[in-house]
Amino acid sequence: MWSKHLRRVLYPVDLAVFLAIRFYVATVRRRVLVTDRYFYDTLVDVADEGGGFWVRVLERLTPAPDIAVFLEVSPEESYARKGEYSVDYLARRSAAYRRIAPLVPSAVVLPNADLDATCRALERAVEQRLSA
Repeated sequence: MWSKHLRRVLYPVDLAVFLAIRFYVATVRRRVLVTDRYFYDTLVDVADEGGGFWVRVLERLTPAPDIAVFLEVSPEESYARKGEYSVDYLARRSAAYRRIAPLVPSAVVLPNADLDATCRALERAVEQRLSA
């Protein structure tokens, strides 16, 4: 039911709804909007093996966040945490995220080595963005 083609067609509709919400929250209410990885998950879902034309088109339509954080978690570790998807599936998604991250100008890729070090790296990245 949720084929790549259907998701590619619906993606701009999702974006239009998001832009209306973003305008209301950020401009009208003057609040900070924090979102999850929904749009990046969708980009990964519609991606062709090589990254492809559609990913570039849809990524360009997607408003860039002030900071996008990609936490590098191995497929094995991800599987051990949730057991939701197979390691092979998670490996494909991880590879797709690595292809997409360089397309996002504000992307910060953080290693998942140790919680304290990762938190400090995230704090530094946010502080750098806020001071810029």
